Amino acid sequence: MNENIADTGPLNERQRLTEGAIRLKLEKRIAELTRENEQFAYIVSHDLQAPLRSITGFLELIERRYADKLDDAGKQYIGFALKGSQKLKGLVLDLLEFSRLNTTEFLFEQVSLMDVLKEVTEELDQRVQAAAVKVEYRDLPVVEGVRKLLCTLFSQLIDNSIKFRSVETPRITIWSEQHSGYHLIHIIDNGIGIDPAFLEKVFVIFRKLNADEKKFPGNGKGLAICKKIAALHGWEIAAFPATGTGTRITIKIKFA
Repeated sequence: MNENIADTGPLNERQRLTEGAIRLKLEKRIAELTRENEQFAYIVSHDLQAPLRSITGFLELIERRYADKLDDAGKQYIGFALKGSQKLKGLVLDLLEFSRLNTTEFLFEQVSLMDVLKEVTEELDQRVQAAAVKVEYRDLPVVEGVRKLLCTLFSQLIDNSIKFRSVETPRITIWSEQHSGYHLIHIIDNGIGIDPAFLEKVFVIFRKLNADEKKFPGNGKGLAICKKIAALHGWEIAAFPATGTGTRITIKIKFA
């Protein structure tokens, strides 16, 4: 029995080291593929803009110059084509914005999230007032981060809650709790909520869960950008059903 233990010990150690080396190699390759994909997305979104401008320009020219020669159906078809090109332009610009998050150098500093929320709510004041939304925030910490990106993060989250509000008086509450080694930031609303089956998919870019473009306009980039910003800070973000109705977005911030 002792011989078996002596024999398997070095083998187990070699296996552990081998598995560790394989894991590191896979993680490195995944990181390389991620960078390559982001560079590809940046190049594609950037290079698509010129031909897209040309297509849109000629469609508008046809609409103006040949308006008296087109019947109602022709005008309708041109309108559909222009609407489609404008939609594609929005997608390209959103993809470019998304890809730039990983191709830009950012300055990290000590940032008060209370100050960030004050700035964001002031910028969104007109939208908040128009939707009669009550926004409350309290007990938010100072974190190591990029102020501009954090403003974008919370602006997107609040805007998302406003967009997907229910018939109830809209309410958004943002607060934090401190645990051993990390903060949890909660953004809770009383909106229409998210089907539990789609809680992970809401962070996928261009993945819209509601196809009603008139009621819920946009390309489905907001939460994807939030996830990207969180990842750039080394944070985790997740969505949960709120108690009753609505959604809870939680951000986990580990202490440096």
